[in-house]
Amino acid sequence: MEKVELFVEMTIRKKLAVKLKQGDEYEMAVLEMWKSMSPEACKTFLLEGYSTLKAEQFSKEAAVKNVIDGFDPMFLMPGEFAPSDEYDPESEAIAKRVESGMSVDEIANIIIEVFDFYFDKKLTAEDCEESAEEIHYYLTELA
Repeated sequence: MEKVELFVEMTIRKKLAVKLKQGDEYEMAVLEMWKSMSPEACKTFLLEGYSTLKAEQFSKEAAVKNVIDGFDPMFLMPGEFAPSDEYDPESEAIAKRVESGMSVDEIANIIIEVFDFYFDKKLTAEDCEESAEEIHYYLTELA
């Protein structure tokens, strides 16, 4: 038996009733609810309702592709209105340059440079911050 690391993406769609205080954000209320769940209740929550699951062997390249496809700075919607490999050259170029130990700002700058090269698109660090944080997470926490 071989042990492998997988990159797992799961979507859960479910109707929930959560307690909200004045000014609470929905997402924070859901996170607070999850934090208070017992392990058994959490397991039930994850397994019931409509969900989709996608798993592939983890690699830096797969993680970067997943992030960049989700970022979709050119609004091409790969896999829906554009080929699913639409951002593969950009993802490959980014994956070759990013390394564990890099800061979020360094990763954001690489994303900016790559999209400027391929699309002549002037992205800002703010545009790329969330994607850079996600790539940073994969490179550090899951490496």
